[in-house]
Amino acid sequence: DYGIKLSPETIALPKEAAINLHPSLLPAYRGPAPMPWALINGEPITGVTTQLIGEKIDCGQILLQEPTFIFDHETLPHLSQRLAQLGAPLVWRTISELKDNRLEPTPQDERQASIAPKLKKEDGLIDWHIPAAALFNRIRGLNPWPGTYTFLKGKRVRIITVSPAEETYLLPPGALRVENDKLIVGCGQAETLSIDELQIAGKQPRTAADFLRGHKINPNDCFNSK
Repeated sequence: DYGIKLSPETIALPKEAAINLHPSLLPAYRGPAPMPWALINGEPITGVTTQLIGEKIDCGQILLQEPTFIFDHETLPHLSQRLAQLGAPLVWRTISELKDNRLEPTPQDERQASIAPKLKKEDGLIDWHIPAAALFNRIRGLNPWPGTYTFLKGKRVRIITVSPAEETYLLPPGALRVENDKLIVGCGQAETLSIDELQIAGKQPRTAADFLRGHKINPNDCFNSK
């Protein structure tokens, strides 16, 4: 689940230390998908961590950390870019302070540990019975990969971006409604989301307004799981 694991011989090669940059505030979100899971879980804060590489993946002693807020509508590509920009100088700072013996590695607190497991394609299938806020976070955390999707009249539809609906509509989960060129979908707990961008299988991504110009939504139309 974690890709390639370094051998003890490889870890022992550096003269000073073998270090790793991880895109979370360890020990939270150990594993291969920390950024998607931070978004899916609606975390307000994340960050980057430099750590000593040990035998267990992402369990090494912490060297330095740099926290940052997660913006309310931040997407996975944007968060990934920001954490890369935070991480690069943190690595150089870590190397410098290690060489000058100014760093005291800190063991991770196992009581605070959590796992960010590898994502699978089937994780992208949308369950419209989930409340709107949780669905919003899931959609932004799973795009661009594996991508979130649903089905409309038997055709697979990728849901790329959504936003909270400006008004509340009483719609069953998955039910669709068109309001002023907006495509509204029902979610769990009688909540709704507005579809901003979507993609029919075999077609180019389109805004909801463009989609509606070429597709008529009938009163009984709804998003389904197949």
